[in-house]
Amino acid sequence: MLGYILVAIFVFGLIFIGYSALNSININEN
Repeated sequence: MLGYILVAIFVFGLIFIGYSALNSININEN
């Protein structure tokens, strides 16, 4: 169960980082 929670947090972190990166690219283009 603990492993599943850690994986969920890890995936959420990757999505958050990717979303932030896309926002930074969009801001730089504008």
